[in-house]
Amino acid sequence: MNNQAVVWSGGGAYFAFEVGVNRVLADRGIDHQHQFGVSAGGLISVINAQHPIGLAKAAADEADAILKSVKGNKSIYKRWWFLGQLEGLLWRRSLVNSKPLWDLIQKHCDEEKIRNSGKTLRLGCTSYGKGMYHEATENTPDLWKWVAATSAFAPYFLPIEIDGDYWVDGGYRCIAPLKSAIDAGCTNIDVVITSTLETYPEDVSKCKTALDVAMRLVGMMTDEIILRDVQKALKYNDLIMSGHPLGEGKKRLNIRLFRPSHKLHGGSRNFDQKLLAEHRTHGIEVAQQVLDKKE
Repeated sequence: MNNQAVVWSGGGAYFAFEVGVNRVLADRGIDHQHQFGVSAGGLISVINAQHPIGLAKAAADEADAILKSVKGNKSIYKRWWFLGQLEGLLWRRSLVNSKPLWDLIQKHCDEEKIRNSGKTLRLGCTSYGKGMYHEATENTPDLWKWVAATSAFAPYFLPIEIDGDYWVDGGYRCIAPLKSAIDAGCTNIDVVITSTLETYPEDVSKCKTALDVAMRLVGMMTDEIILRDVQKALKYNDLIMSGHPLGEGKKRLNIRLFRPSHKLHGGSRNFDQKLLAEHRTHGIEVAQQVLDKKE
C-alpha cells in the first residue's frame, strides 16, 4: 500500500496558501496517493485526485490556473439581488448567493478522471439536518455536489441538498481530517492548514458585528480541534516508541505540518487578487522551509 497522504484543511480565501504549498510539493516530486480535504481544501484535493501519480505538476498547474481565474469576490459569490445579506437573514438559507463557486467547481471537477486516476479521495461534509459527518469518495455519484457542500461555509454560503438532506462545510465537524488518514492506514502524512494555531487577542477589537463574533468563535474552536488531533498523533507515536502495549503492532506516523508562520490577513471571505497572490507566496515560503528541514 502507498501510505503517502495529504490532508487539506478549510480556510476560504486562504485556499491560496494551500495552492502555494501544493506548488512546492509538486515541484519537489512529492505526489500523494491519498487525498483528504474539507472546505476549501476539498477543492485542491479534488484537483490533485484527478491526476495519476507522476502528474503532480499538472495538478499544481491547474490549481494555479484556478487561483488566477478568481478576479475578486464576485468570482466566488455575489449579493442576493434584492436586499443583499438582509435577504439571507429573512428568507434565504445563506447570506450570499454562491452560484459562482458552484460553476467553478463544476468546471474543474471531472468525476471520470478522478475515478480513473488510481488515487483515493475523501471529502468531509456536515449534515445540518442529522448533524453527522460524512466523507464522499472518488466513487461517490454527483461528486461535484459534495465538493460544493464541503465548501459551503454556513450561514454565509448556500447549503447543498443531496438525498433529501442539506450538507455544509465539513470543517464544522472535522477541520482537517487527519484522523481519517490515520484510520485509512496512512503512515506518511502531510497536513496543510491555513491557521497558525495561535490566538491573537488584538483581533477582538475588530469584531464589530454578530457575524464577526461568530467567525471569531468558529476560528478558536477549529484551531483547538486541529491542535488536539496533531497532539494525539504525536502521543500515538510516543506509545509505539516506548513499547507501550497500546502501540504494539502499529507503525510509527511520519507527520509534517505546513502552517502559516504569521496570521493570514484580509479575511477568509476576501478574494482580492493581491491578497490571494500574497497568501500563495507565503505558502511557497512555508513549504520550502518545512521540506528543507527534513532533507
